[in-house]
Amino acid sequence: MKRGVVRCLGVVACVVAGCSLGPTALRSDRANYNIAVQRSANEQILLNLVRLKYREPTSFLEIGSISASFNYSVDVAGGGTFPRSGANVGNVSGSGRYAENPTITYSPLQGEQFAKRLMAELDMKTFILMERAGWNISRLMRMCVEQFGDLRNDPSLPPAAGETESGYSRFVRMTDLLARLKKDGVLRFGLEPSRGMKVAGPVGSEGVKVGDYISAHKDGYEIVQGSPGKIDIMKSGPPSLVIEGEPSAKDREELRKCLSCKAESLRWETVVTGSVVFYLPGGKGEERMEVPLRLRSVLDVLFYLAQGIEVPSSHARKGYVKAHWHGEKGGKGTDWQVWRESTKDLLDVRCSLLPPSQAFVSIPYRGHWFYLDDGDVRSKDTFALLSLVFSLQAGEMPTTLPILTIPVSGR
Repeated sequence: MKRGVVRCLGVVACVVAGCSLGPTALRSDRANYNIAVQRSANEQILLNLVRLKYREPTSFLEIGSISASFNYSVDVAGGGTFPRSGANVGNVSGSGRYAENPTITYSPLQGEQFAKRLMAELDMKTFILMERAGWNISRLMRMCVEQFGDLRNDPSLPPAAGETESGYSRFVRMTDLLARLKKDGVLRFGLEPSRGMKVAGPVGSEGVKVGDYISAHKDGYEIVQGSPGKIDIMKSGPPSLVIEGEPSAKDREELRKCLSCKAESLRWETVVTGSVVFYLPGGKGEERMEVPLRLRSVLDVLFYLAQGIEVPSSHARKGYVKAHWHGEKGGKGTDWQVWRESTKDLLDVRCSLLPPSQAFVSIPYRGHWFYLDDGDVRSKDTFALLSLVFSLQAGEMPTTLPILTIPVSGR
């Protein structure tokens, strides 16, 4: 019996001590950290949207690194009584402890370089990159375009004198039309290099070396051969968004109505401002149409989407948010109510006193909960696109001091 108890103790000790917890911890904790990082990023974007709604400064923290250490300890004890006569009595006891100690490093995104990226107009190449990635062109334009020709993407602007429909309504109709035609394969989107503007010339080409051409190109200029022995210096502009295809006469007419002008008046010479160039064969004056296009900055995109956030009526009465009264189509409403009704199909951020039960992302702020409903697929798509735009524009920023390192211990 004595040998049996000793053997039992040895087996238990080997089994407990030999448990391989490392791979198990990796399988479970990697997914948990991934989910936590994504949830934290979503909450940070929503938090800054709400801040902008309340006219408060934004602030972003980047997770620099996450490291974790794991501690294991196993204790095994055994004992027994082995009298000369009678039954032998033995007992075995064991205990184990597991501790995880993560360390998270945060870096604030700030400084001149980050501020410039937030305020810089989105690049046309970034815009077309997202379009080719499959994002809905209507959602993309409603979120990222500030002005298209004479149409301003601003729900608060009333109709012009003598008109019954606002420019914003026509803008939304136009983006829906472009999205439908693209989905049907009628229209294609691309980029066209800018023609540039001559800033000097003609000047003599004597002494101009190859390095001068390279240096000029890096600075956004081009040296172009003009008349014999002469060169012109051109300033490069941003590329133009090209929309080409052969829509029906009905769709071309609808496009003209949205733009509120005739096809012949859609030509617009541009140099340093972005534009949209239409190639729509099918009639006189419709071979090439060009209208100006101004994209928003990331900060403008955030501010635009923030204006439609639902807020408690008490906060509006107290002046925590902008609430100027004005008339709209014979009725009255506040700016934030007009914005909300116009943009909640794009991004619908709601508020409640109690924590929401079915939220995709939620944050507590000023005594209320702001959240996106998990069943609101359109808002979730817009939120995902917003996260992508922010990542593309912010880029990889150099670490900015101070760095906040937080050790977290748990058992």
